[in-house]
Amino acid sequence: MARPRILVSSLIASGAAAHGGPIVARRHAAALLRRGFDVLHAAPSGEPIASDLVKVVIYPTGVAPGDRFASKRHDATAVGALRAMIERFRPHVVYDVHGPAWAVDAASDAGVPVVSMMGDYNWYCLQTFLVDSRGQRCSGPENGRKCFDCVNRWYRKPARIVHRALGPAAKAGLVALPMLRMLDEATDYLTRMRARISTFVVGDRAAHEFLADQGVAAAKIVRIVQGLPANALRQRPRAAGPAGRNLRFGFVGRADMDKGLRVLARAFDSLPRTMPAELWIVHRDEATYDYLKGLFPSRRRFAADVANGRIRLHRPTTQDELFDLMAQIDVAVVPSLAFETPCLAMLEFVAQRTPVVRSESAGMEHVIQDGVNGRTFPYGDWRALAHEMRGIVADPGLIERWRAALPRIADEDEYVRRLEKVFEPYFPARTTSTKSEFAHA
Repeated sequence: MARPRILVSSLIASGAAAHGGPIVARRHAAALLRRGFDVLHAAPSGEPIASDLVKVVIYPTGVAPGDRFASKRHDATAVGALRAMIERFRPHVVYDVHGPAWAVDAASDAGVPVVSMMGDYNWYCLQTFLVDSRGQRCSGPENGRKCFDCVNRWYRKPARIVHRALGPAAKAGLVALPMLRMLDEATDYLTRMRARISTFVVGDRAAHEFLADQGVAAAKIVRIVQGLPANALRQRPRAAGPAGRNLRFGFVGRADMDKGLRVLARAFDSLPRTMPAELWIVHRDEATYDYLKGLFPSRRRFAADVANGRIRLHRPTTQDELFDLMAQIDVAVVPSLAFETPCLAMLEFVAQRTPVVRSESAGMEHVIQDGVNGRTFPYGDWRALAHEMRGIVADPGLIERWRAALPRIADEDEYVRRLEKVFEPYFPARTTSTKSEFAHA
């Protein structure tokens, strides 16, 4: 019997990535392989991973260094490389996991259906998170020109001034402005490519409703709650409760604006230094003093807090080390400004039986409910977050009550079992044996 073939497309394929989209793509590719699929993982950046059973191909692009529009505009080199890969591998489905729009372009030209995992809002936002450059949530691209002011903040100040001055004339077609041209190309390309996607897979009600509001037909949206690998679900020894030591608040993830670490930094900085609480910040690359010092209101206080252990910076190098650290945290904080769909770190904390204080993203409400197994605060409101943190320190008994009410998190094999049902209509009858150039023995 022929094995169904899946081409997984992501923006990065790397064993070096410790968080976010790159590891989701690797995990899903591995889970599909375990389910008996023939899987090829394609990305424009990264490196083949010797320890992975899934074959990885890094394909060439014509992208100019520093072009932040690149993956959302047509690139003939990338599309050509993907089209050649599709002709050789002959996938039945292309599974997009935060990948560039080029894969949809190549697949649709070859008549191969595309299923896209809506793990963030990259199909509707040039920054992918629907958070603008001022740290405000965005409702989506009603028109491409709406993104002008937000995208302009990618540039250095002299260029921003020129863009603002020329913007009205450029929008009227009186002068040429390369930034506006690239913006128009990107928004138009995304609009055309997402229309070619056969099915969107979302992880929560909020993403489902967003797609419906954007005019995506209900028949093209499938909800599958995100899963985690088995080693994330394995229970690890927990540290003794906070009695006799500081209560540990923890943040895991990128320090980028959309993740809201600046909100947490201001909230924690406002707490009395005598309060028995400490903050753990966990990220393999970004949990360093130099990387984080600009996020805190006072560099002097931040330096002192790091020196005396009030703030602890952890840089795990393996997944197991990451999960071991998470199991030692008493309360996780997810201050995200983004519309999480949901937050992967939140799921990992819950799998470790750690309650969460989170911002009010509807993409997380099916996991953490206010007062049931954690707390919720208005997004961006550091004062409200500080209030919730003070309340937990004053009544640490809340932690055990919340822990008992945390939901079960599914594993990725369960996720892929449901994903297989989405793929099934595109598979041929499994009666003949055919092999692609990339097929596994």
